[in-house]
Amino acid sequence: MGYTMKKSSEKRLQLMFPPFYRLYGNDEDDASHNVYPLGIGYLAATVRKHTDWKVQAVVGDARFEQSVYFNMPLIRMAGSGFDNYLACLRTPDAPIWQEMEQHIADFAPDVLGLSATSQNWKAATMVAAIAKRLNPEVVVITGGPHSSMAGEKVLECPDIDINVVGEGEETMLDILSALETGRDLSTVDGISYRDSEGKIKKNKPRAFVGEVDDIPFPAEAAPYVLKDYDKFPLEAFRSMFSIRACPYNCQFCGSRTIWGRTSRFRSPENVVAEMKFLEGMGIKHVHFEDDLFGIKPKYIQDLCGLIEKELPDMTWSGELTVTTISDQNLAAMKASGCIAISYGVESGNNEMLKIIRKTQDVDGIRRSAELLRKHDIRSSAFFMIGFPEETEETLNDTIELMKDLDVDNIVFSIFTPYPDTEMFHICEKKGLIPDDYDISLYNHQSLENCFTDKIPPARFRQIATESLELVDKLNQEKMKVFAEREKLKALDGMTKDEGQGRAAHAKELIGAFARSMKKDGLSETTRKVVKYIKHRDVQEDTSDPEVVTNVTGPTYYQ
Repeated sequence: MGYTMKKSSEKRLQLMFPPFYRLYGNDEDDASHNVYPLGIGYLAATVRKHTDWKVQAVVGDARFEQSVYFNMPLIRMAGSGFDNYLACLRTPDAPIWQEMEQHIADFAPDVLGLSATSQNWKAATMVAAIAKRLNPEVVVITGGPHSSMAGEKVLECPDIDINVVGEGEETMLDILSALETGRDLSTVDGISYRDSEGKIKKNKPRAFVGEVDDIPFPAEAAPYVLKDYDKFPLEAFRSMFSIRACPYNCQFCGSRTIWGRTSRFRSPENVVAEMKFLEGMGIKHVHFEDDLFGIKPKYIQDLCGLIEKELPDMTWSGELTVTTISDQNLAAMKASGCIAISYGVESGNNEMLKIIRKTQDVDGIRRSAELLRKHDIRSSAFFMIGFPEETEETLNDTIELMKDLDVDNIVFSIFTPYPDTEMFHICEKKGLIPDDYDISLYNHQSLENCFTDKIPPARFRQIATESLELVDKLNQEKMKVFAEREKLKALDGMTKDEGQGRAAHAKELIGAFARSMKKDGLSETTRKVVKYIKHRDVQEDTSDPEVVTNVTGPTYYQ
């Protein structure tokens, strides 16, 4: 491909995360996701730091009059929401695409970079077509998880010129340099592209980023590169990485196609420096997007020790595996401000856990939930059904564990075979991948998914529908339980904070409140928030706990 930038022109790079969640909504639905994705965040910050290109980052899922996070019941997401999603993908002049077109027309990029997951891949191709229609000379680059897994197959879309495989920061700098100077793209590692004759070429892989401490902070560059920065809530910028790459080898996962399996750790000092920057913005809680937080006990101890010392008022959350959930790790994490942890359960059947190469068993999963409760860390468990070897028996074991496991939230998925993963090829050999496989039809809440040959499709979809309804119901109940626990913890705190007489009274109220929970159930107890909370400074006798006021406890489910 021969493309040379005009030296006299301002060089303009637009980076976009195409919409996905917004496609599920309509004018009445709350279907936005007002979060700055780390992928385009790291790219934008890197290009701004190392080049003189003008950079703009666009979040296609942002819709600022709605809540921060996408929040739709699973059963609606799989039903009317999925219908909305398909309608948007089949309607090129739908309002969402007109909005994306306006973003591109306003900025007039020389290069458009699209961050593609498998879920928003179809949207990425539609945005690419829009860009080429506006300016046939624009160079369209794709990157992200789907681009890394699918490789040069991405270029089957005629509107895409270059595809990036693996980490994008150094590759993007190299691409922009080649385009600017006229250097042949065959010299750029880590990409596939079309040459001047339209033939698809695949270059050698790029080495992984070695010194991850050198990558700039996304939030630091955001005010200068993010479109509508001032409209984003603070929560949009609270995510970060401390580690790149997960050493585990789960059969269904495509993470290693981007990051590899050799974990690269940021120094505790560098992580804390970014957390301090976020704290300076007014952010009080940080979420680590690592596939697996900490990994090594020593790193967990060192990082948590520094967070505890330098950021005593910051809270944080992240993701662990059963093998890293231990008393020692959780104690250090709790002391440093950890309030919530997610961990992958996937299946409630030990044989299925072996097949998908999860290094855990059901007893370990239960122990992990107990340890998280012991250390007063909120817990969220990932479950997945529908693996190629799934039977109705193994699936029922998973459903029973979902009902049973003492966690604060369930994240439920239907297995989706991602391109070029090991489990995708297993599904191919079983004849479960159709010749016209369209990834846009399949995601973790899609009832189109059926990739087991052990359960008839109609029966599997019936079970999947019932499971979605069950999880919605379980999570509603868990939110109520969580709220009650928070109220009891608040009352318990008063026994330590108040004088001797009022502390004794608070203890009495705790007992009354707990008895009320057992007698009346959660919905009734929720309205019986003790007068002591509302009138704690009133000196009159408040011995009657049957006071009606409605208080919603804090929640982390969003």
